[in-house]
Amino acid sequence: MPNFVNADAGNFRNALTRDTFEGAIAALNGTGHRLSDDTVIARLASMDAGASGSRVAVKTLGALNNDLVYTPVQPCRILDTRNTAAGAIAANSTRDFIAINAGNFTSQGGSATNCGTQSLPATAVAINLTAVTPSIAGYATAYPYGAARPLAASVNCAPGAIVNNALIVQIPNPINSADFTVYTYAQAHYVADIVGYFAPPQATALECVLTALTSTTIAANSTLSVFNPACPAGYAATSPYCFANASGVYSKGSGKNSAAGTSNTFCSWQNTTANPQQVAGGTNCCRVPGR
Repeated sequence: MPNFVNADAGNFRNALTRDTFEGAIAALNGTGHRLSDDTVIARLASMDAGASGSRVAVKTLGALNNDLVYTPVQPCRILDTRNTAAGAIAANSTRDFIAINAGNFTSQGGSATNCGTQSLPATAVAINLTAVTPSIAGYATAYPYGAARPLAASVNCAPGAIVNNALIVQIPNPINSADFTVYTYAQAHYVADIVGYFAPPQATALECVLTALTSTTIAANSTLSVFNPACPAGYAATSPYCFANASGVYSKGSGKNSAAGTSNTFCSWQNTTANPQQVAGGTNCCRVPGR
């Protein structure tokens, strides 16, 4: 939280370009530009966890609190206490809010849409939080729902001022009855817009195609190895497809010849009959969608 409070707008923008949560935190204090995400993670993994001398565990791919991927969203209002029956948040009190996975945010004074956050597996959200006309000088703290309130300020404000700050707030995953809590020292209205979220990487199914099959004749009582057609541009060969319909024609093996310039797949055949026989081969080709 101190990193979020002290970060200026430039550092925050740099943090949003990082690929991991650890890298984003490093960028917030202005030093992260000298460290790659991998370097930050390596340093964290080698740090002492405490007097016991135990080490910080290396992050797990896809863990709910590590290796998070940031996705920006169109800025959208998720709360505005000026538009609610409950009104301003009373001095020295808290109020709980939803940040994602809501049909709409009208009950919080926000958008009548879901802000594009439906069915998100998010673990943290990036929001712009604004304190509106506090009664006295004070501060507000945004923190995960159900967690102990940290002794740090998210927004500091003067009486009657309108003050905004960009924050990253961790939220429960899996979903809970609320996502984050706002504590305010002074009575004030609060407005928040979501601008992005952090979530564990999601597995993407491959997009695969089969090349055209090429027919080949094998002479009687002989063996033959044949390269199959190459994959279309942008696809990688993953496996051969070998087919024979004649009795007495057997496969002697198949695979991918990485030594070949195009890494074509191949099929090897043995024809044990007294006549020439037809065989066919192709290549299964796959790519990550969108590439």
